[in-house]
Amino acid sequence: MQQTYKVLWAEAKTTAAGKPFKTLSLESNGVQVSGVSIWSDNGQYANATPGGEITGMVTETPSKNGGKPFKNFKDALSQTHPLGGHKSGIKQAMAQKDQSITKFQAAKEDSIRTSSTMRDAVLLVTTFYPELATVALGERGDRVKETVTKVRKFLLDSWEPVEEVNDHGGQYEVQIDPADLPY
Repeated sequence: MQQTYKVLWAEAKTTAAGKPFKTLSLESNGVQVSGVSIWSDNGQYANATPGGEITGMVTETPSKNGGKPFKNFKDALSQTHPLGGHKSGIKQAMAQKDQSITKFQAAKEDSIRTSSTMRDAVLLVTTFYPELATVALGERGDRVKETVTKVRKFLLDSWEPVEEVNDHGGQYEVQIDPADLPY
């Protein structure tokens, strides 16, 4: 449970690996707790000076060799995650990952729409306008290009998301009436 502690005593130390921490003696609601460690990456580390106040909680971790338990001070924002890192850092990384996935999905959907409408426009033009299917170059070639472009725009404008997945597993469905086609 989060509490506000008054720091009665603090001693700065460094681990063998060079990581700074402080050993504290704290008091809250008339109860003193001594031998509490606060690590340098804790948000309350700078406030952990004699006479200062820090808000968080004291946790006890059993000693590996059966000795007395370790007491650590944790604030709300920098509680160490069991797998390493900090909860706030993990939350930030997850939020960034969610944004990246959202952007990727949007780009993927746009790519699918682009390639699908391009393919379908060519298929529709060759099906509904067989006289244009054999045209390659020249003036009539421009008409083919123009017709495919118009049909593709029509398909893009008609591309509506549907609530349920259709029989073919797709999430989009285009209903076309040949009378609606541009030519």
